[in-house]
Amino acid sequence: MKNLIKKFSLILASIVLMSYSSCQKEGFSLKGETDYIIFGSSYGMCVGDCSITYLLKSDGLYKSKDYLKTGNQNSFTEKLSNEKFEGLKSISSSLPSELINNPKDEETFGCPDCADQGGYYLEIIRKGQKPKIFRIDTNTDQLPEYIKQVALEIKKAIEVART
Repeated sequence: MKNLIKKFSLILASIVLMSYSSCQKEGFSLKGETDYIIFGSSYGMCVGDCSITYLLKSDGLYKSKDYLKTGNQNSFTEKLSNEKFEGLKSISSSLPSELINNPKDEETFGCPDCADQGGYYLEIIRKGQKPKIFRIDTNTDQLPEYIKQVALEIKKAIEVART
């Protein structure tokens, strides 16, 4: 009887540990040509540098000179320094599982640029699958906590890439 209780307790503990670990941040690593992140910001009613978009993949960080376009329609022609790449490549592992495993192909959080406040853009390509595209309001007060953190990460990443 004691052995049975001991085995049951061990099995139960294993199940609890596995379920706990699946709720944590998943992130993903940038592997080869199949995994990448596109991030940036845009402002609709402005003059000058109104949009900035970056591509982060396993071999580096690239800047687009195009106005923000969905997907690989941007021309990422300018490869940025390895120092900037090293400073930003960890962003992929900080993405919450709620975004990576989001069942929607596209989702908007808040109302990006509705009041000329601008918006953030995030596109995740994982294992060659269809892109997941997220548009995020820069006014994060009413957004879920995990999206606030993503918006903050994008803002920091843009600042690092621009300097």
